[in-house]
Amino acid sequence: MGLDNGKTIVLGASVEAEYTKLCSLDEVKRNQQHFVIASEESSTKTFREIDYSWLPLCSDSYEISPNIEDYIFVAVPIITANIPNRNLQAFDFLEISSWDINQGSPVYKTFVGKPTYTNHKNNTIPHLAKGVHFDSTLDYVPKYGLYKINVLLGFDKKKDPGLCDAIVKNKGVTGYSMGAMVETFLDTHTGKFIGLNDPDYKKTKGTLNKDGVLRYLSCVGATFFETSCLGDFGRGDPGEPPADFTATSDSIWR
Repeated sequence: MGLDNGKTIVLGASVEAEYTKLCSLDEVKRNQQHFVIASEESSTKTFREIDYSWLPLCSDSYEISPNIEDYIFVAVPIITANIPNRNLQAFDFLEISSWDINQGSPVYKTFVGKPTYTNHKNNTIPHLAKGVHFDSTLDYVPKYGLYKINVLLGFDKKKDPGLCDAIVKNKGVTGYSMGAMVETFLDTHTGKFIGLNDPDYKKTKGTLNKDGVLRYLSCVGATFFETSCLGDFGRGDPGEPPADFTATSDSIWR
């Protein structure tokens, strides 16, 4: 899908619900308990304060509550750096740790202050948001020797109580999926910039070269703009299967 700003929307279902964690309001207000989740053996946690003083400033645009007490919070390991998801698109570590001069932050931090939705529905219409991203960190996972972007998602209990109840009770929630705007893509086989609809790539995507290396695309010029909660929630609106292989398995593509 193209955008007027010349960027392409990339959507990727990343994490099944069982690999996320609900966080309490006390954790968010004081010392957020932030989890790096790849497996039980590699799970770590740190404590630090986060800033949510901007919440009242964005509440009108998203039509969400300005009060922190009105949210539930979910910590999600949303992206694994350098590892292609099932859509065969990846975010390189150098890309997500680079500085976005338009956003005034590292690329991985561009999640912060962006809205949350359900099933990528209306994810470019701000006032239909279900909540907002309160935090985003780039964390090292020693077991795999790789980095993950972890986001702290907030969902407004007053705006969509049914959704929040489903998340808390884990009923009908299949996972979480991010959205990014990407300027172009780098073909890992040819080293050339390429579009998603390039005939050669469409014909050979997912193939292996003579050395057994998978062909996929690295996203370049990325800005993150949403994360969706996926599921049915009793509304007849099913979500998508997870695309990030390392979110739910000890096996990863190399």
